Amino acid sequence: MSILHLSHSNFGGGAANAAFLLHQQLNAAGIQSYFRYLGGCLDPSGNCSTRKARRLVNKCGNLSMHYASRALLALQRDSNSHWHSLSCFPSRFDNELNKSHHEIIHLHWVQSEFISIEAIGRLKKKVVWTLHDSWAYCGAEHHVSHASDSRFRVGYKRSNRDKNAIGLDLDRWCWERKVRSWDATRFTFIAPSSWSLNQARESRLLKEADIRIIPNIVDNTFFSASRDSTNLRERLNISKKAFIVTIGSAYLATDKNKGLDFAETILRECMSDKRPSALILFGVAKRFIEDLQNKYNASEQRVVVLPYLEKESLAEVFTISDLVVVPSRLESFGLIAAEAQACGTPVVAYQTSGLLDIVEDGNTGELVEAFNEAKFVRAIRRLSDNPDILSRMGGQARERAHRLFSSRVVVSQHAAVYSDLLHGGMSL
Repeated sequence: MSILHLSHSNFGGGAANAAFLLHQQLNAAGIQSYFRYLGGCLDPSGNCSTRKARRLVNKCGNLSMHYASRALLALQRDSNSHWHSLSCFPSRFDNELNKSHHEIIHLHWVQSEFISIEAIGRLKKKVVWTLHDSWAYCGAEHHVSHASDSRFRVGYKRSNRDKNAIGLDLDRWCWERKVRSWDATRFTFIAPSSWSLNQARESRLLKEADIRIIPNIVDNTFFSASRDSTNLRERLNISKKAFIVTIGSAYLATDKNKGLDFAETILRECMSDKRPSALILFGVAKRFIEDLQNKYNASEQRVVVLPYLEKESLAEVFTISDLVVVPSRLESFGLIAAEAQACGTPVVAYQTSGLLDIVEDGNTGELVEAFNEAKFVRAIRRLSDNPDILSRMGGQARERAHRLFSSRVVVSQHAAVYSDLLHGGMSL
């Protein structure tokens, strides 16, 4: 079989990293996998088959469409702070893909004018689509703004728009284009968590679609408790006796959903006075590092602010951490929590969305009532004061992460879906 993955990018965010790692691990398992992203197309050997001039044209074209799309989105004003994508500019991808030798097209995060809504509907190949966010069954928004927002369930109408919204209803426009362009029963969807599955099944667009649960891969080559990071504390100027709490994500300083605002609460309420402690913040764009370092180091505790980290460095940070906290308001999967646990580090997170599948409450960490900061603080304090519980949880976290999220397990599940599509009698 030949699989072509489509993703706006091949690195930099959870969805892109998950898509690219799946592509790599499929090839390692002997399944022919190709990867198409904004910069070109990678063959199974990892070579880019797109010429540099063409890659430059693709990037420039997408950049111009991206900014034009952002300008259009300014015509809609509402309370939803999540990313929005119109995917409205014409795309020739469908002609190219339909003529290709690939048997299955696997869509990942394909928004931000990478491919249009209409072009997706014109794909004649067998299509698998991983729901890295909620865009496939919403309007222009990548996630709904709050639990009571039911437009994705009942349909986007003039009568059920947020009363405080002003300007054009671009969410409704995108949803109606999806209704006209897509027959969701032609696609097979992959939900990375039970929450994602349930949301999709409740939606008007995907309620009759074939949806399977398959988690993202945690790369055990890097994320393992056996990794040697003994010198990292010294390099970061952190005491060997310090209790380390870590928060991070790919866009920590710019994505309000990730909970950077909770760092100040941790410094004020959670750091023990009985022994040295440190807080590590990672995934911060370089332009924000100095400002955050100055802001948080006004306290007496040690704060280390780090940029976006490659896998090896990220695994080292998790390995020296005593506790990783994930105060995200919403996660389709929760890759940071899964990777931390694979390194044997317990996680405290809110009891919400995909994190319900990733953290096993009381065994691999603690899930706290969403979004109760007081209870979150108490959970961090309780674990920091009980090293025996932390040690037990760390061992259980490592075992569970490797059992559920290893490349061997996840690749096998994807291979079964692909085989089912090609040989199971399903047709488009």
